[in-house]
Amino acid sequence: MQGSGAKPSPDLTGNSWWVRDLAMAAQFLTRLPVPPIDTGDRKLMRASWCFPVIGAAIGAIGGVVALFGQSLGLPLAASALIALAAMALITGALHEDGLSDLADGFGGGHDKAAKIAIMRDSRIGAYGVLALIVVIGLKTSAIMAIMGGGDLAMTVIALVIAHAGARALIPPVTLFLENASDSGLGDMAGKPKTSTMQAALGIGAVLFIVLLPLSTALIAAATGCAAAAAHFSLQSSTASYTSACALVKAPETGHVRVTSLTYPARSHPASIRSTSPSRISASIAA
Repeated sequence: MQGSGAKPSPDLTGNSWWVRDLAMAAQFLTRLPVPPIDTGDRKLMRASWCFPVIGAAIGAIGGVVALFGQSLGLPLAASALIALAAMALITGALHEDGLSDLADGFGGGHDKAAKIAIMRDSRIGAYGVLALIVVIGLKTSAIMAIMGGGDLAMTVIALVIAHAGARALIPPVTLFLENASDSGLGDMAGKPKTSTMQAALGIGAVLFIVLLPLSTALIAAATGCAAAAAHFSLQSSTASYTSACALVKAPETGHVRVTSLTYPARSHPASIRSTSPSRISASIAA
C-alpha cells in the first residue's frame, strides 16, 4: 500500500515509441508539463517527425487565445498580442531567444568564432532588440489582417499552418546542413534519418492540404519548394537567410555552413540539458 505522500509522476517509458517521441518533442519545443521519459540512446532528431504536430498544437492554442480576446471585445492589436504572448509562454520564448541571438551574432560578429561567441552570450544587444521589435510587429500586423477579414476560424487555421510548417522545416535543415560546432547542443541532438525528414514534411503537407483552400495550399507549396530549391542551389560564396537556416561566408575560410537549430539548454530533454548550455546558431520557427 502506498503511503500518504504525493503520488509518483507518471512515466512514459513503457508506452509505444511514437508516444515517447511525442513526449520528447513536446519537452524540447515547449514548457508544457511532460511526464519523465527514458529515451535511452535515441537522439532527439529521431523524434523530429512529430515536430509539426507539436507546432500545430502551439498554433491552435494561440488561435484560440486570439479568438478569446475578440470575444471580450478587445482591439485587434490587443488580441493579436495576447495570442503571441500565449505562444511565447508555451514555448518558453524559445524562438524569440534564438532570433535575438542570431541578430546579435550576425550584427556584431566579424567572423565565425565571434558570431558563435556572441550567440552563446545570454545578454541581448541592440540588434537582438530591434529584430524582436520588427518580427513581433510583423506577426501582430499579420494576425490583425487575418482577424480583420471577418473569418475568425481562419485565424486559428493560419496559426496552426504557420507553426506546423515552420517546425516541419527543422529536420531537413539539420539533415542537410552542418553544425557550426561539434560541441554544442545541435551535435548532441543528432541528425534525423531521411525517412524522419520525409515524415515531418509529409505531416506539414497534409495539414496544408486539409486546412487550406486548394488554390492557397498549392501556391504555398509551390512557394516553399521554390524557396528550398533556391537555397540549396546557392553557391558557397553567397550569404542566404531564411526562417530556418543560414549560410555564412567567413573571410578566413572561404565558406562556413551554419545550422539554424539552437535552443536554450533549459528547453531540452534531460539527456540534452546535461550538456554545456552553449548555442550554436539560431533561427525563428514561426
